[in-house]
This record gives sequence, C-alpha cells and structure tokens, in this order.
Amino acid sequence: MLRRSTLGIAALLGALVAGCVHGPLDVEALEHRYPAVAAIREHHLWDTTPYLLPSGENVVFFLCRWPTDAAIPVSLPPDASEEERRSLESVLRAWEGAGLGIRFETGAPPGIGIELRFIDSEPGATMTTHAANTVADCAVSPAVFESEMGEVLPARLVFASIHLWRAGFDNLGRPVEYSRAEFLGSALHELGHALGFQGHVRVGRSVMVKETDQVERAGVGHDKDRAFSDATLRALYALPSGAVVQRVPVKGYQTAPVDRMAALARKHDFSGPFVRVGDVDGGLLWRDPSGTRFAVRVDDVRGVLRGSQMLWLEPTIATTELLEIE
Repeated sequence: MLRRSTLGIAALLGALVAGCVHGPLDVEALEHRYPAVAAIREHHLWDTTPYLLPSGENVVFFLCRWPTDAAIPVSLPPDASEEERRSLESVLRAWEGAGLGIRFETGAPPGIGIELRFIDSEPGATMTTHAANTVADCAVSPAVFESEMGEVLPARLVFASIHLWRAGFDNLGRPVEYSRAEFLGSALHELGHALGFQGHVRVGRSVMVKETDQVERAGVGHDKDRAFSDATLRALYALPSGAVVQRVPVKGYQTAPVDRMAALARKHDFSGPFVRVGDVDGGLLWRDPSGTRFAVRVDDVRGVLRGSQMLWLEPTIATTELLEIE
C-alpha cells in the first residue's frame, strides 16, 4: 500500500540519513558473489523484504523472480475498458524494455502467471492512499527439506495477482477517480511487486518507493513516452532466482510447524510450498489435491532477519487441525 508523502524538513533529513544505511540484508556479500549486481549502480536490493524458508535449525532468506527463458503469461481485467487495456499493455511493454530480460504474453486464463483485476475501493481508501495491492507466490521445490540448502534454492515465481482500484474517496467519503498518471504509476509499481520485489525502497530513484508522489511521477513520465528503467529490479534479475541472501540460526522447535507440515505434504502429495511476503509479514502454504490451503504465517519477516528470537510461526486453523490429526 502506497502513502502520499507528507514529510517535513526534519522527517526528510531523517529519511535521507536512513537511506544511507543499508538494511539487514548482506547485499555486499551478494554483490561479491554476483559481480553483475555490483555493476548496477543505485540499486536498492537491501530494501527488499526477502522470501524466507524456516526449516530445521535455520531460516534461509532468498530472492525470487520469474524465469526469463519463456514469456510470462498475463491475464488482463475482463472488465477493462479499451483505454484501460491499452494503458495496462503499455505498462507491460515498459517493463519489457527495462533491461530485466523478461517478456509477457497476454491472453492467459485467470489463475495463470500474472493476473490483473479491478476491485471496488475499500472503505476508508482516501485519495492519500494509492489503491492497489499484489500477492506473488514463489514456489520452492519440496526437495529442499530433504537435502542441504546451497547458495541457490530451487525456487521461482509462479503466480501473482494484482488488484487495482479505479477510485478512492475524498475526506467526505465521496468517490474520486484516480488520474491517468496515478493509474499508470500504480500499475508500474504493482508489476514491480509481481516481478519479485517485495517491500518498498525507502529513499532513492525507484518506482518501488512507498510514497505515491514519485510513483505518480513515473506514471507522468510513462504517459509522455519517457524511457522507463529501474535499477533495483535489474539487480534482482541479474541474480539467479532462489539466490540466498542470509541465514539466521534458530532452534529446531521454532520451525516445527513448517517441518511437520512439509513432511505431511510429501506424504499426501500436496503441492508447495509456496512462499509469500509483504511489507511486514509472510507465510508458507501448501494445497492438497482438492485445492484446500494449509498455511503457516510468519510475523515480522525483517525482524527475523535481525535475530532468531523474533521468529514466530502461526499455523492457520486448518493447518493446526491437520497437524493434530496426523
């Protein structure tokens, strides 16, 4: 969720200082292993919320992206107007030309690849809130639970769902449509999440910042046919999908819900795990042959990066019931 910037001078100075301090990810080690990433100036990979896999006595943090050896299927909103459709297709072309090595193929059925959908504005979605959200599923091979995890996990993005709103509400609760620049910027930003960058860039030149002002400017630039690029996403796609960025040692009992669920998934031929992360929280989920989901939530993903005492796993009710039965 993007917020319109209301930074005062003091807050702006604080943000600039914070922007000079890298987050808890050891990106320097990553750049040492992958010189192609180090060659990309002004990237902000340290600001990402990494995907994570708790297992055994470790939490492994890694980055995940789409494979580039085939086109990414895309499903456009079935209720999009002709103008909205052209706008979304232009945003797809912008990302294709951004140096990531990706290409899209529209016309996919729902539930395949990246799907974009319009949804009704949520109550309280004022015009200071850029209305859109994205979930992106990273599929991890279940074999990782049975073998030593190396520097690159067998993981890749397999699905993403982008929800776009056409309007917010003013302070009196009246609907107000978003401008064309806001719509284009929001679509560019959410596709960045769908392509694998989770969380937000704190300070810097990137469409993946949280405040909407800079995102809207990206939309203005795109509407004027300016060349679009994003160093942070180029850096992500200079890495192999599944590249490990950090390991945090934990006690075996801390990862027990995931370890037990993974064992049951292998026993009953469930699909998964699929890993999701957002600004703060994350989770793992499996699906049984009927499509029922069994998930384990992870609170405060970036907090876990800072220390094992922060790891809290919360199975859903369905998962808890399954674990008790088994």
